[in-house]
Amino acid sequence: MTRLFILSWLFIGATTPIGTAAMATVAFQAAGVMKAAASATLALERIDPPVPAPDLYMRDADNKLVRLSEFRGRYVLLTFWATWCLPCIGEMPSLNRMQADLDEKDFKIVPLSLESGDQHKVKGFYREHDIDKLPIYVTEGYSEQEKYEVHGIPTSFLIDPQGKQVWQHVGEIDWDAAETRAFFKEYLKQPKQPK
Repeated sequence: MTRLFILSWLFIGATTPIGTAAMATVAFQAAGVMKAAASATLALERIDPPVPAPDLYMRDADNKLVRLSEFRGRYVLLTFWATWCLPCIGEMPSLNRMQADLDEKDFKIVPLSLESGDQHKVKGFYREHDIDKLPIYVTEGYSEQEKYEVHGIPTSFLIDPQGKQVWQHVGEIDWDAAETRAFFKEYLKQPKQPK
């Protein structure tokens, strides 16, 4: 992985640990990716070279089994989170607004809750926080997050249309930030390669 600019060690409260490992937050300079935010520093880590995204099994709001690979062909922002995670509570409403701002046929946010099999708890969270643009997905079990070596939440991965991880982040992000939106809007304009 190419770490272009180290921002800091993980801020206290920036993530909720899952295991014993402490994870670092890094940032990259967006220059060269897009003109609109060429001077913006975003809290993301580039994965270079990109690596295949492990397939995941999850349950949707109706308890239907869904595979992550079903979304191949568009950019996917996979975010591991939970209703009991304080940083996630701050992040989810801005993720909801970002999905509303970006065309879902090109970009899909997959918020994967660690409340395995408890869609009702997630539905209640969505109602309480007015989240109406994001789908509901819950993990099938702990093994799913292990595939991505997730030790703290929220943790997010940007997956390209070919199913490869290209960016990642550990910790809360302000998805409403102008430079964040500018990055994604410009990044999604890149020509898509065949699946």
